Amino acid sequence: MEKSYNYARDAFIYLLSYATLLIVAVALNFLTKALIGRVIPDVAEVGDFMHDDRTIIGFLAALIIAFPIFWYISWRANKMLAKSEMKPNTGVRLWLIYITLVVVILVIIAQLIALFLTFLQGAVGLRVLLGALVTIAIAVSILMYQWWHLRAFGDKPLWPKSWFKIFEWKALILVAAVVVWAFASVGSPSAQRAKRFDEMRTERLRSIQWAVEDFYGLKDNINFGRLPNALEELQANKRYFIDEESLIDPKTGEGFEYRPLSATSYELCAVFETASDADSTVPRLPEESGKILPFEHEAGRTCFELSVK
Repeated sequence: MEKSYNYARDAFIYLLSYATLLIVAVALNFLTKALIGRVIPDVAEVGDFMHDDRTIIGFLAALIIAFPIFWYISWRANKMLAKSEMKPNTGVRLWLIYITLVVVILVIIAQLIALFLTFLQGAVGLRVLLGALVTIAIAVSILMYQWWHLRAFGDKPLWPKSWFKIFEWKALILVAAVVVWAFASVGSPSAQRAKRFDEMRTERLRSIQWAVEDFYGLKDNINFGRLPNALEELQANKRYFIDEESLIDPKTGEGFEYRPLSATSYELCAVFETASDADSTVPRLPEESGKILPFEHEAGRTCFELSVK
């Protein structure tokens, strides 16, 4: 009795392969564009979240996890197809290949339309062109891969299989290069941890500044008219309450330095572990204030001279 063919196994392999291919393509596309955006910044996109560390790390993690899975599954499937351990013309394989071809072609068309619209709006620059080329290059590579896969295991292969081996290794080297570039851009995990602590310090200094302005301002419709003598005074007054945690360094637990300079100005000091990114450390206060918080800093002890007027 002939053993029945395991179509469920084929479906599992192909679905996992194409799912990880989708993750790899999206992550590689946006990660490369984000890295290009850091090298070639656009003044019209200051503070764009697509280029911050968290976004880059997210795409980097997706690429590092999904690509080896895709690589191994594809290698295993190609090996099984070459040995006739898998049927090349099963419905699930052909459907997934043709669906992928349609999606890739639509992506190329959409990217060309977007590029043309950007050109008509007069906003085409080197960064936009490189970003479009990245998307098109990835889409064309997938298109070639899928077309080769469609023809490779038939009676008349489209290209010698040795060509595809070269293509596979070039893709591996390219992905590895982007991963190295991303690590060089965002730094090591310890560097990222230091940045997180510095962001917390900046947020706590900002909270102190708001509390000081409230303290100086109206109280029961009477102008308070003075700065607090010490930060503990903010904590003790329930109307201008600020929790104890906001008054101390998140890592060392030491209090931030505060010193009144005049009737309306004062100084806040903190010790930072890294230099700040200019785009991320000058957020605005609520609209009614219109002030810019000058919390740009270098690594080490930094003092900020602030005013309530």
